[in-house]
Amino acid sequence: METIIIKALQLILSLSILVVVHELGHFMFARLFKTRVDKFYIFFNPRFSIFRMKKFCGKLHFKWLAKNDDNSRKKLNEKGAPVLDKNGKEQDEIIPLEELSEDNWNKYPGTTTWGIGWVPLGGYCAISGMVDETTSVKDLQKEPQPWEFRSKSTLQRLLIMVGGVLMNFVLAFFLYSVIVFKWGDNYIPIDRTPLYFGEVAHNAGFQDGDILLSADGKHLTRYDELDLFCIIKSEEVTVLRSGQEQTLRLPEDFKLKILSSKMPFADFRQSAVDSVIAGSFAEQSGLQSGDRIIAINEDNSSSFSAFSALLSKAANSEVALTVLRGDEKINLTTKVDGDGKIGFYPLIPEVRTSDTYNIVTAIPAGFKVCFRKLAFYVLQLRLVFTKEGMQNIGGFGAIGNMFPPQWSWPDFWNMTALLSIILGVMNLLPVPALDGGHVLFILYEIITRRKPSDKFLEKAQYIGMILLIALMLYANGNDILRLFN
Repeated sequence: METIIIKALQLILSLSILVVVHELGHFMFARLFKTRVDKFYIFFNPRFSIFRMKKFCGKLHFKWLAKNDDNSRKKLNEKGAPVLDKNGKEQDEIIPLEELSEDNWNKYPGTTTWGIGWVPLGGYCAISGMVDETTSVKDLQKEPQPWEFRSKSTLQRLLIMVGGVLMNFVLAFFLYSVIVFKWGDNYIPIDRTPLYFGEVAHNAGFQDGDILLSADGKHLTRYDELDLFCIIKSEEVTVLRSGQEQTLRLPEDFKLKILSSKMPFADFRQSAVDSVIAGSFAEQSGLQSGDRIIAINEDNSSSFSAFSALLSKAANSEVALTVLRGDEKINLTTKVDGDGKIGFYPLIPEVRTSDTYNIVTAIPAGFKVCFRKLAFYVLQLRLVFTKEGMQNIGGFGAIGNMFPPQWSWPDFWNMTALLSIILGVMNLLPVPALDGGHVLFILYEIITRRKPSDKFLEKAQYIGMILLIALMLYANGNDILRLFN
């Protein structure tokens, strides 16, 4: 339970930082071009807000746990009866400012309302005169005003929309620069480190102890997501085996097999035992320091990450281990706890390299790390809409599990920087309701010199929201299904 709380707190803090930074990007460009920003919220606030503040009449005003102010009412005809639209639904109208009560903050539209909502799913920056999740066509029935988004030039509107994504990338670059300056750039040189592989990789021709040199002629430098992904999607890989370079021709379906197996491709750690925890299932089974586990339930597990993945699938059950003790193979049986562990510490080779930087050299080093993370995520994004990619999509549970079980500031900031890149890339997708959808419509206007109607933008916004909600439900549904698999 403590682990879940720590991960949840890290996730909430990280996402809160990212939402604030992203929306500040929109806010700053909007204010730069003298566009009014009506609201700036962390989290969403249907019906009421946890907290909000606004400056008007020369001073700051605050409200706690207050209902949202409403500036609309039922539209009535001369006889006082409701006005109906063509579908028979009652129409609303905007209440004139002079008729609003003094306690209604909509009476003072010139400044921004800053608030915290109660639904922790992101946040928003409500820009005046823009059709988005906070504004509909009925709110834009008046003539465009100079301070509204719709009155600005296409270039200004484009910059306002990309401001959030730009700030996400700037934040990631800044965080990685600070990380390498304070804690160094820690990595494993893949072109000098023997690796150990899962069953799919073994079947493709890789052997334990291979050193990976290049993929499709591109020299490999780091044991990280980018180089590992470049390997599994390549056609040829050059390895150093027993002092000799060899080229492996990978099967055409190698990438899909790796993804569908949901098993790690390779690891620099063997599934070898450094020490056994006293009183653990491992000790009860007879596992000893120096043992090397080569199979679990007859599945190859020479790499520690593959072994860990197999154990996780076997949580709260009993498994058969094939252990190499010296030159002798031994068969053992052990129980697996609810966390997918049996109770030993793996042998970790000293292969990690750490480069240190001063405050000046940390800047290009941080940019290099940021670019590698960005390149990997863009490459990985191509697989999202494949069958295997859809199965691997995760929601808040999957994101939360990316954080460590103990609080660690280096790990927290690393994860926040990575999530900032992910948020930036995702928001650039050309989907209505995302920044990329707005950018797409603005680019259409620039090319055709025709602006899409507000009605069209509103319908596109609804479609985009439905798609995003469906994707969110699917992703979080995958998280729930994984709990029972």
